[in-house]
Amino acid sequence: MDVVLGTSPPSAIHIFTRNGRSLLFDAATRSSFELDAASGMARLLPGLDLAETVIAASTENGADPMPPFQDLAELQASGYLQHRLLACPPPTERRAYSVYVILSRRCNLRCRYCYTRQARRSASQDMPTAVMEAAARFAAQLEKGSLLDGGGVDVSCAGEITCGLDLYDRFAELLDAEGDRLGVRLAPCIWFGVNLTTLCRPEVAARLAVLGILSCSLDGPREAHDRMRVYPDGRGTYADAKRGLKQLRALGNPFQASAVLTAAYPNALAVYRHLFELGCDSVTVKPVRAEPGQPYAIGEDLEAVCRGYDRFAEWLLTLPDPELLTCLRAILQLPLSHDYFGRFLQRVMTRSVVQRRCGAWDSELTVNTDGSLYSCPAMAGLPEARIGSLQEGVDEAWMQEMGRRLHVSSRRPCNSCWARYVCGGACPHQSWLTHGDFFTPDPAECALNRHLIELAIWLYSQLRDKRLSVLAAIPALAMHGSG
Repeated sequence: MDVVLGTSPPSAIHIFTRNGRSLLFDAATRSSFELDAASGMARLLPGLDLAETVIAASTENGADPMPPFQDLAELQASGYLQHRLLACPPPTERRAYSVYVILSRRCNLRCRYCYTRQARRSASQDMPTAVMEAAARFAAQLEKGSLLDGGGVDVSCAGEITCGLDLYDRFAELLDAEGDRLGVRLAPCIWFGVNLTTLCRPEVAARLAVLGILSCSLDGPREAHDRMRVYPDGRGTYADAKRGLKQLRALGNPFQASAVLTAAYPNALAVYRHLFELGCDSVTVKPVRAEPGQPYAIGEDLEAVCRGYDRFAEWLLTLPDPELLTCLRAILQLPLSHDYFGRFLQRVMTRSVVQRRCGAWDSELTVNTDGSLYSCPAMAGLPEARIGSLQEGVDEAWMQEMGRRLHVSSRRPCNSCWARYVCGGACPHQSWLTHGDFFTPDPAECALNRHLIELAIWLYSQLRDKRLSVLAAIPALAMHGSG
């Protein structure tokens, strides 16, 4: 529940109970407190900005590292529990960009939730050579300008690149040539989530290993994976994905597994456990983006999805310290967690403030196969999301206006939600799928995010209370806010 304390409006603090523990979250400072219901006192749960040596020392001598219980009015007088809205900063010259280049729309699968079926497809399956040359020139010029401003550019090849490695090689050559011409150096990486079925061929696995592919798509157990990741004839792909994974592991590379969680298989615990048992070095599980009414959309069985995450958090606490640490490290990747629950846990631990849901209309640019520009790979091809082209350039005025409107303090109802600075606002793509605009949040997404943030606060309180030695082994995490 949200409560009013003194002059604070309802969105300033949030109190909830989970598994017999009453917890308070302060929106303005992103601080978490454990409540003593009998005395009306609160105890601060320090973030991981504390020195690890202090945490470790407290563990060794048996002392309680958390401050004693304090009166709520005393905490408010000290600057906690007060409503402070983060101001939307004025538009500034962006210094760092992530550029995604979609070289091909080819794919050997027909995943039921694929976002290229939700957005309108490009007229071209493969990027023509002339467009590829323009894309390389665009990225190199952007890097040249960003370096002058003290920033930089990351270039990634999006799409199912395993079905277009010839295009990747050609683009890498063009990028090298343009970089040499302008005196900059850019090496394209491949955006995570390559499909494992193509790695059944040893030569493909070896080629990707040389390119440094670290992440592959696997939706968990066979039952989950085969419901959504299928061949054009409807056959499941789990068996071939496992064979591809075996080829990749034989090369000795560490790798990340990327799974999509759906209401068709909402058992998050089973998905995480399966990926951990496969020996994945890091794990990313993200809820599906889908139109409401699709049988696999999160909102179709939100309660089951939430229960699955609850069981996952509770299961973590049953593990011995070494196994718990391994699992936490797998979802709290450095420097930025991509796992959906892991990023909320990371932000709670570090009291991070997240101003925007992601880099859409801020620091991300996507080049579609026809040379049109978008701010999110998932929306490439959607006319309403177009921000320019390689020939026209970027519509900077619209980028800045959209960035301002998507800021968590400008966006409604995000700016009155207690979870706003941990969430950062709803996904613009999911908003579009639900409402046909980029600003109105999907209620199911909001409900899930609030549930997961409460779960992260509770899990962190348990770790601080009982498993400090595990926390001491996790580096203080630098969070920059992303989805």
